[in-house]
Amino acid sequence: MYLKLTFHGVSFYAALLEDKAPIMCAELKKACPFEARLTYAKICDNEIVFQAPVSKYVVENPVYSVKGHIAYYGPKHSVCIWFGDTPSLGACDLFALLADEDIPRFAESYNTVAAIEHLRAGRILFLACGLGNPCFSTDSAVVLRAIELECDAILMAKNIDGVYTADPHIDPSATLIPRITYAEAAERDLRVMDAAAFIMLRENAVPVVRVFGLEPPDNVLKVLSGDPMGTILTRD
Repeated sequence: MYLKLTFHGVSFYAALLEDKAPIMCAELKKACPFEARLTYAKICDNEIVFQAPVSKYVVENPVYSVKGHIAYYGPKHSVCIWFGDTPSLGACDLFALLADEDIPRFAESYNTVAAIEHLRAGRILFLACGLGNPCFSTDSAVVLRAIELECDAILMAKNIDGVYTADPHIDPSATLIPRITYAEAAERDLRVMDAAAFIMLRENAVPVVRVFGLEPPDNVLKVLSGDPMGTILTRD
């Protein structure tokens, strides 16, 4: 028996492993059809996850997942789908296998040469899932990919609307800095992003970084349209 997964009108099929995970397969059969919000995993590379309305869960077939596996992660009540090579950070309960021909249709595993070719062809790239390594934040992922792809700028949407003289959540006298160089930000120990990402940024000199608030949702469109909100960081 197969599990049908449909994302944005595109369907994929996975073979249920009813002999190895009978309880999970039975639970999913009872729950289907259902809708869920799909997200990319922040820690594990090449993985997408969604919540499943499963009422009964027992450990049945724990494995370290690889490309093509569909497994259940009990602590987060999540179905995990791996479409590429992924670091083994922990075992999940394998209950289905994605058809080989469907794996490349999910997404491409990141490759710098292929990514540059897509850009040269005029395509827009969505890079997701972080770096796939523990201890590296999404800040590091953004800066590293921007360096590899020789990007002209990084637009960084944060939970704060720019770079301040101090943490505005702690110091009410903190003021927004509209423009500052990388060197000045480092000298003043301003926490623009995590330390590893900022070191990469300074040493490789991405021309411009704009830090702005993620909320409201139309801020991204405003920045792309030239709105000067937030803080601009430059090489000089």
